[in-house]
Order: sequence, then C-alpha cells, then structure tokens
Amino acid sequence: MRRKVLHLISDLDVAGAQTVVMNYLRKFYNDRDYEIHVAITGIYKNSPYEQECKENGYNLSYCGYTPWKGPRYIRGFINWIRLQWAIIKKIRQIKPDILHSHQTGIIPYVVYPFIISGIKTRFHTLHSDPYAINRSLIPWARYAFNTLGIYPICVTKDQADKAVKRYRFKEYAIIPNGLDITKYQIKEDKDSIKRSINIPEDSFVIGCVARLDKIKNFDFFIEILAACKKYQPKAIAVIVGEGPQKNKIIELASKYGIVKDIYFLGLRLDVERIYKTFDTFLLTSFSESSSIVSVEAQLSGIKCVISDGVPSNIVITKRVNRISLNAPIDTWVNSILNDINFETVIYPKENFSICKSIESLKEVYNKRHNR
Repeated sequence: MRRKVLHLISDLDVAGAQTVVMNYLRKFYNDRDYEIHVAITGIYKNSPYEQECKENGYNLSYCGYTPWKGPRYIRGFINWIRLQWAIIKKIRQIKPDILHSHQTGIIPYVVYPFIISGIKTRFHTLHSDPYAINRSLIPWARYAFNTLGIYPICVTKDQADKAVKRYRFKEYAIIPNGLDITKYQIKEDKDSIKRSINIPEDSFVIGCVARLDKIKNFDFFIEILAACKKYQPKAIAVIVGEGPQKNKIIELASKYGIVKDIYFLGLRLDVERIYKTFDTFLLTSFSESSSIVSVEAQLSGIKCVISDGVPSNIVITKRVNRISLNAPIDTWVNSILNDINFETVIYPKENFSICKSIESLKEVYNKRHNR
C-alpha cells in the first residue's frame, strides 16, 4: 500500500526550496511506494511551477490562508491562528501518513497542527543557513526538533554542522538538493539563444539566477559589473529571477551608468537554455545553505565565480572560484575575465542527482515510519 506524504511550503515561486519540492513532485509521480501531495499555505498565484502542476496533474493544493488586515495590535496573533487553522484543515483533508514541511519560517505555524494531527512521522527540510534566519525562529526550531520529534533534513554537511550548533539536535539526515543532471546539456546554439532573448551576440555575459533579495548581495554584483566593463566594454549582466530588490538594483545601476547593460529576464522555466548564454556565472550572496543555481551552472559547463558565503560542498567541477566577500574587487574582476585559481572538486556531480536524492529520502521515510 502506498504511503501518502504531505509536503507543506509557503509558496511555489521559482526559487531554491520550491525547486526541490517541484523535483519531488516530478520524480515521485506514479511512484509505487509513495503518493506525494504538496500544499501551499496561501492561495493560487499563477507561478510557472503552479502552471506546470496544473498541466501535469500533480497533487498540488492550497491551504487557502489570506492575511487578516484588522487592527495592527492583534493582527499578528490573529494571522498566526488563521494560518495554523488553514494547515490543520488541509492535513485533515489529505489524511497523510507522513508530514514534511519546508523553509524555517514555516515552523511556528506547523508545530501545533503537527501535534493535533496525531501523525507521528514528521520531517522538516532546512533550506537556509541557520545563522542567517531571524533569531525569533530559533526557539521554535529547537522545540520542533528536540521536543516534538520533527526529524531535520539538511542539504549539505556545512549546513548540518551549523544547524547542530544552532538548534541543538542530535539526529538528522543530509540529502542534497537533487537535480535532473541530464537536462543541462543543451544542443541549441549559443548565438541563437542570445537572439531569442534579445541580447547582443558579441556580448560577454555575466549571468546570475537568483531571487532578487538582500541576502544575494546584488549591490556588490552591480559594483563588480561596473568594474568589469572597464576591462571588457562588451560585458553585460543577464539576471533571471524576481524579488523585492529589483528597483534598488536598477537605481544603483543607473548611478554607475550601466543600467542599459542589465537584462532582467524574470522567472523562467527554460533556465537551462539561459545558462548556455553565460560566459561567467556570478553569485555574490552573503550566505547560502547550498546553492542549486551554482550546481546548475556547473552542470551547464559554465565557469562560476561565487562568494565564500556559498558552501564548498557544491563544487562539482574544476571551473569554480570561491572568493571572500572581503577580497579586493580586482580579484573578482580578474576571476570573471580570466581562468585562474580554480577550486578542488569536492563531490562528483552524481551526488546532486535527483534520483539519488529520491532514494535517500525514501530510505529516511521508511526508517522513521517503521520505528
């Protein structure tokens, strides 16, 4: 008999944690052992991933939570209750054998629904750097992992080491963010892809795929691009993603006089094509728990210049430079425009195969459910 698993996540935008959940939906579809359901805490947003779920008949549903906009002094408490009640109703509707939540920010809202459900097999995947989250979440996470018995899943050894110190749990699993490692070998011609997205064929493309968020440190990204253009006038930036920092990025680029050299492509489901246009992938994040996009770029054969906020565990090719955010900007520019100081490969690319991740996840599910 197939076991039913309910994955809970705040949204299904095109981002790191959401990509992991989407890969679970794709690869567990028609699995003989597990029936996978995903519930978004809110309502339909018509994101590309949601559209894909609808087109393919994946088990995606919505808790239906919408924020209450009453008096501010009680708004937070009322919305905390409303969201929990929405999750409780969804759990009762799906009747899963296993509960699995994602993203640290959701933990305060799933603790009591998990208790009330009576379901004993509970998991939570940590998708963030434990030292980059809001400190108010720490007591909730410690309670969830150490008292309630929610079993933590980490995505890298570096993240697990930090999480053990931060949340004080003893048992955990490490399951890398799995990808379909075969789909990044694109045969389409680089120049034809450039034409299709309206960027100059003779440009030197510094690319990034990321949510436009503060933690991605786009101020430094723009500063690096401006410095690169002094040595490579045809340098442009191609940025895939959306987020709250977009207007600030445009404003800063305008100050440097390079706003016309930045191409915002928004959210894309054909990102594997876009990687092929990159001459260098640049990621200047303050911190990352893992970095799916850095792995994707390497699988695409692209040279990667990334910050030391990205863990070394994601180095799977010999074309990666990890640089300190405190290093002189000339060090970054030199690495982007020249092939120097490549890192030592840490893991084979097969370590990030979605097939291997699915096997590991099923093993953890079986072990914990049969206890």
